[in-house]
Amino acid sequence: MKPRVGGNGLGLAGEGHWQVSVYSSRKTTVRHGTDQLHLFFLNLAAAIFFTLVGGPDYLVIYFASGLFHLAMELLLAFTGGRKGDVFVYGRKLPKSAHSVLRAFVEGPGICVPAFYAADRLFVGDTWPGLLVPAALMGVAALYSGLADYLALRRLEDGEGVVWSRRKMTRPFVVMTVAFVGTTCLILVMLMPEPHRTHAIIYLIAYTALTMLWFLINYAFGVRMIQRFDEERQEFYTPGIGFELVAFFYDSANEMALLISPVYLIPYAARWLQFATILQP
Repeated sequence: MKPRVGGNGLGLAGEGHWQVSVYSSRKTTVRHGTDQLHLFFLNLAAAIFFTLVGGPDYLVIYFASGLFHLAMELLLAFTGGRKGDVFVYGRKLPKSAHSVLRAFVEGPGICVPAFYAADRLFVGDTWPGLLVPAALMGVAALYSGLADYLALRRLEDGEGVVWSRRKMTRPFVVMTVAFVGTTCLILVMLMPEPHRTHAIIYLIAYTALTMLWFLINYAFGVRMIQRFDEERQEFYTPGIGFELVAFFYDSANEMALLISPVYLIPYAARWLQFATILQP
């Protein structure tokens, strides 16, 4: 008989925890696609605003982040990594359309405000650098979390909960994320000044904004960390301490570092002008 997975307030590892997989999970309904479309327009408006006030770097980051996420989403969609149907105003989206929508919501939604934070904080504009990205992310997270929460409470007959789960403990994924993250961090540290400091601020801002998104959606009960008990064949939620640590790991490692090519590739290709940090 397999050893029972022990539980405690923090959900920390104990004997037998090696049997349990960890997932980053989202709980929503088929209406989530409509909410994503609204966030797409919010991100597009934000990118246009930042471009008008800060220059073309923001447009570069917008498209770089969207296309980078699109490549990952298409890979997940057509290899079975993304499951379930997505509807926008009652109409089912094909996998390719959902991949585009998801990519240009999750990509620019964090990368663009993180780049703005790096620009402003680098030159000492502390409050705009902190408040503007936090406000933008807060509004988006509040809207998404509240919309999912209300949709879940208003489920009609025949409708079910839609779960989106990303396994965080799959060995190949863990090793790939570690390799890519470590490589990107080394590349950042090899950058000359002032670009290195700007990139580090960007990564910290990206981590903080992602964590803010997770926590706001967590407060609405639509985003959580789950474990799958192999013995009982069921998902369960660990303690809040474990969830907070997992959210931070997800924000810093599986998000900020893994997505940092969105910054590094345009930098290496000289597509970014860095007008803010290179101004005389």
